[in-house]
Amino acid sequence: PLVSGAPSRALAVSPTRSATDLKNLLLTTADPITALAGKTVTGSRLNANSLVRALGLTVASTNPALGSVVNAPPTTFTITFRNAFDPATLAAGDLTVNGIAATTATVVDPVTARFEFAASPVTAGGQQVMALAAGALTRASDGAPLRAFTGSFRYDASPLSVVGTVPAAESILAHPQ
Repeated sequence: PLVSGAPSRALAVSPTRSATDLKNLLLTTADPITALAGKTVTGSRLNANSLVRALGLTVASTNPALGSVVNAPPTTFTITFRNAFDPATLAAGDLTVNGIAATTATVVDPVTARFEFAASPVTAGGQQVMALAAGALTRASDGAPLRAFTGSFRYDASPLSVVGTVPAAESILAHPQ
C-alpha cells in the first residue's frame, strides 16, 4: 500500500507531472539497501519523505483562478500553496504578472499569500500570465524550494453574453408534420 500510495500522493501534490517524471523521482529518491540488491528491480526501498521533499513547494490555486475570465483589471492576486511556506522567504517581487513584479506581498495564512500592484499589470484584453520563479519561496516544514509556476487567466472588459435567440426563449414551436 505504501508503494502505490506514494505516487498517488505525489500526483496530488504535483498533478501536472508526467508518468515518466514521477517514475524517475520514485527511483532517484529511493534508499539503496544492500540486502535488497538482486531481490528487487532497483535494490532500493521507497523513501516517501525524500519523494515529497523532491516535489518542493507547489501552487494549489490562484485568484484570479487559472483559466478564468475577469472583466476588470485586478490589482490584487492571491496564491494558495499546497503546504505552508516560510513567511521570511516571501517578497513582493516573487509574483510577476505579464512580467511586472508585484508592489507588496502579505501573508494571509500559513498557505496563502496576497500580492498587490500599485497599478494593474493587466493593460490589454486577452491572456494574462502569472509566474513565480523556482526557489522564490521555501516550504516551512523542510525548506524545500518552490517549483516554478506559470498560469494564466483572461481579461475581457465585455465578456460574451447571449442577447437574443431565434426562436425566442420560452417560445412554443409546432412539431413539423
